[in-house]
Amino acid sequence: MSERGRFYGEQEFTPWLTISQILYLQAVFWFSYVILGSAFAFLGGLPLSLFPFFSYVHYSFSYDRGIVLFFALLANSIFVMGYVVAGAVERAKKCLDFVFTCHCIHLVTCWGVGGFPLSFGWWISNILAAVFATIMSECICVRYELQEIKLRHHSDAQSSTSASASAMNGSNMV
Repeated sequence: MSERGRFYGEQEFTPWLTISQILYLQAVFWFSYVILGSAFAFLGGLPLSLFPFFSYVHYSFSYDRGIVLFFALLANSIFVMGYVVAGAVERAKKCLDFVFTCHCIHLVTCWGVGGFPLSFGWWISNILAAVFATIMSECICVRYELQEIKLRHHSDAQSSTSASASAMNGSNMV
């Protein structure tokens, strides 16, 4: 980050920081998605497996598994990733980039596991999840960026100014 502060000026390019943020967000994305999806599947009486999270075939709204994956992905985006992205990135203008990168890595991983996603349900689920995560994280960052900067009150500044002035006057008299 620049020496002038978090919200001011240009930031220097730090590729290792960016890579570590991407890896952190991807790990949290998959971990929380699998935990939420497994919890929803357990509550719905469905068998637990990792494969459906990375196979586009299972993202269908006509099956219980697809509905579980859809709601787990949306809950993950709203309740987990919105806050995690905001905390990791700390800038509203970077939220879209990091969420998009996270979902692109998920796309490539799903492509590697089960082929290119051809399911309409997969694309709807992931696009909605990316939109919700971006909106949540940007709102949190903007809210933080717009917080009031606490300064000393005028009366505090005036009393310290008068105290230093009287100290200077007193030292001049000796």
